[in-house]
Amino acid sequence: MRNTEFISGFLFGIAEGSEIIPARILHHDRYLKAGYISTPSPSGMIEDEYVSNSIYFTCIESATSKTVGVIRLIFRTLPSNFPCLSEFNLYSEDRQIISSLDLSTTVEIGSLAEHPGYKIAEGLYRFTWQYSKWQFLSYWFGSIDSRLLKYYLRRGFPWKIIGEPRVYMGSETTPVMLDLAVLPNSLSQKSPRLFDYMEGTKPTFLYRSL
Repeated sequence: MRNTEFISGFLFGIAEGSEIIPARILHHDRYLKAGYISTPSPSGMIEDEYVSNSIYFTCIESATSKTVGVIRLIFRTLPSNFPCLSEFNLYSEDRQIISSLDLSTTVEIGSLAEHPGYKIAEGLYRFTWQYSKWQFLSYWFGSIDSRLLKYYLRRGFPWKIIGEPRVYMGSETTPVMLDLAVLPNSLSQKSPRLFDYMEGTKPTFLYRSL
């Protein structure tokens, strides 16, 4: 892995080469278990047109070398679009806003999965947020389970709903967009501890097996 960060027995980084395969397998297995996909893929991985345009961020447990978490960013490569822009009926006013964005600094975040017994989602979001700042990214798009979206909004992630929810990947899912410039202030107000951890000033989150 490259651009790694070691925290409390876990290594976060950008997966490269053969490291991507266990990350994609974990994504497939957890989504199959949750019912987001109905049948297993012959390859053991979710195959879509965005794989080649994606960066996978993984969490590896140092004691076992096991991949226990994954999240990915999808970069737009013409003629492909972002999944949430292609798969959902967006509100007209938001389509106008999106049409004015510099899509070279915009990505779609998704494919979050944790191995059973591990709670490392905050670490994956922290690493992805730090990477996004480093790369001068401006916006995240996403399509989030509508029930999980409520949790993120309570925690201070300022996701803006940009279209109509629909059943997608096995559950009611909502297309959203997040202005990364607004994220720090929103987190600092609603979840100061999470803000400190995400910014890296005084991380207090302790990773633990349940």
